[in-house]
Amino acid sequence: ARANPMISMDYSDDGGYTFSSERSRSMGKMGERNRRAIWHKLGQFPRFRVLRFHMSDPVKAVIINLVANIA
Repeated sequence: ARANPMISMDYSDDGGYTFSSERSRSMGKMGERNRRAIWHKLGQFPRFRVLRFHMSDPVKAVIINLVANIA
């Protein structure tokens, strides 16, 4: 495993048949706590958008909160 694993997110607007290109963020270095992965400017979200997340390495990831700001 890398010292700085990455998390990638992509999305589908057709029920999971096709997905956008992945957008990656750092999960923080090993032992670093309170790290946030934030994606900005994702455009308008259709009612049934599917989000998919991938980890770059086989590390234990704990997602405590997933928030979307909808204007």
